[in-house]
Amino acid sequence: MRTYDAQINPENRHWHLPGWPTVTLADLTPAQMEHFVEAWYGAVAMADPNIATQRAERVAELRTALQARPDLRELGKRPLLLTIMALVHLRQRNLPEDRASLYRECVEILLARWELRGKEETEYKALMDYIGLPGIEVKALRPLLAEVAFTAHQALSAQNPGVLSSATLQVLVQKFLATKGHPNPYAGALRFLEYTDYRAGLLHASAAGADYQFAHLTFQEYLAGLALVGAERPVQAILARRHDERWRVPIFLGIGHAVGEGLPSLFRDLLDELTSDAQTLQGQRDLILAAELAADVRWERLEGTGFKKLKTGIVHDLAAVVEGTLLPATERVRAGELLAGLGDPRPGVCSLPPVMVEIAGGSFGMGITAEEHKDLYGGKDWYKRSINTQPVIVAPFALARYPVTNAQYKLFMDKDGYNPEQPWWEIGRDWLKQQGYRQPRFWDDPRFGIARPNHPVVGVSWYEATAFCAWLTQHLKDGYVYCLPSEAEWEFAARGRERRMYAWGNEEPDAERANFDGIYNGTTAVGCFPAGATPDTGLLDMTGTVWEWTRSAYRNYPLTSETDTESLYTKHNSSNRTFVLRGGSWRNTRVVARCAYRDVLNPASFNGLLGFRLARLFSSSSSS
Repeated sequence: MRTYDAQINPENRHWHLPGWPTVTLADLTPAQMEHFVEAWYGAVAMADPNIATQRAERVAELRTALQARPDLRELGKRPLLLTIMALVHLRQRNLPEDRASLYRECVEILLARWELRGKEETEYKALMDYIGLPGIEVKALRPLLAEVAFTAHQALSAQNPGVLSSATLQVLVQKFLATKGHPNPYAGALRFLEYTDYRAGLLHASAAGADYQFAHLTFQEYLAGLALVGAERPVQAILARRHDERWRVPIFLGIGHAVGEGLPSLFRDLLDELTSDAQTLQGQRDLILAAELAADVRWERLEGTGFKKLKTGIVHDLAAVVEGTLLPATERVRAGELLAGLGDPRPGVCSLPPVMVEIAGGSFGMGITAEEHKDLYGGKDWYKRSINTQPVIVAPFALARYPVTNAQYKLFMDKDGYNPEQPWWEIGRDWLKQQGYRQPRFWDDPRFGIARPNHPVVGVSWYEATAFCAWLTQHLKDGYVYCLPSEAEWEFAARGRERRMYAWGNEEPDAERANFDGIYNGTTAVGCFPAGATPDTGLLDMTGTVWEWTRSAYRNYPLTSETDTESLYTKHNSSNRTFVLRGGSWRNTRVVARCAYRDVLNPASFNGLLGFRLARLFSSSSSS
């Protein structure tokens, strides 16, 4: 029996002793998980000759599952859950496809091991025998544990990490035993508490037996979720708690359990309620919750059960949310992430042709004045490249409303895009043959690549961006030439004749207007920041998100319309030139996000901050 009072920190979920120094263990890394699997099966093999012959195969199976499934890697960060995951794999050679089913297996294993511990001492025997229910399997206690977890979770707070008093637990056990026909529920409940005092399992008792709590908050959340979906009116029980963050995980796990147990109608009824009104602030938040729940249980598991219409409606409404104005940008960004997995239906986002915005052209003051440079940058030499003293004339052109997305770029790849013999590689053919690339460098990265089709493509060089433009011209054959914008075209579209400081105006950037300064820790779905659109023309993501290649080789200011004109398809030697970038990225500060800011890179350069946007000219403009 323990001789100290143990508590759980609900924020970090680790045991600690009151008054003692504590530390928070770092999450296990993927490499540490792989090492654990090898060592764990090695220990098992030493005690079981049958496992010894299968050890290498089993280790490979579990490692492969952890590598392939993000949900398993998330669970595997915690040593306790990784151990139980290994126990599940040991027992059945595979792992459930959803986390709710995995938790169910974990709970059953812990229940069985709880009872086995009791058998080690004849005084306590098996748990069910000891409490007076012989012949009933220990897993029959799951409804009781669900009710206990539900009660504990209701009390969860910063001050109470889900602790139940012995009196409360005794009442719950007594009521449960009565439903099982126990001859003396009061005595059985006392014996249950006594057993728990001395044989810790899913429930742990304090040293004095005055209160109890679950061995890990994860199990409390899962079992509380079972109580939610098992309520007399489960949909109403969930809706009543959907605004309470502490109930988020139980709701997800409860719905996952219901779907796994073949009860999709409950989930369908809940989705009907959550998606009934997407025109209000709360209705849009409910819509996002509905999409998150469906993504968590996986839409493919719901096919054939009346969910097709619901899915279509969710996709349509999420698309409106992304470029809407009711929700804060952080929630619109989340809607964009969910839409990435559903197929973004917005025209020109995942499809071609792109949505182009006509720009009338004209004369404007490009760059900044020397006085502005002094006020803004304190005279630093690096920023002097933005000083210009002459107006620049820009001819009419069109610019894409969004940066080119991963989905759009994939269309290029699928059409033999990276074949260096194709005509669209006229400029970059030698570079491509030398490098041998067949896709952008972050293409397989789940944070930046094709896993997020409605996000801007990144990791593309100037050569690749130019090849895409030439391919699109040939692919669409609509009488236009598609190209990268010139530096002057880009700045004129972003600033207008009034020389706005940022794309939307002169107000400083914030999280509502742009993705910059690492606020969103990566790219976001295009169009999430309507407050940052250019006035009148409605161009989106011009400030932040990704740096955008231009077709302009870098030159010192001043520029004129003549010196800024770039030949689109001339075989000039681009390898010894640098090309201008505009707009800043998701990682850059507000200074860099200014419309007049210039940066330059070699045309072979690429990184996770760098994408491009299309310009469109009449075909007669293709010659210099």
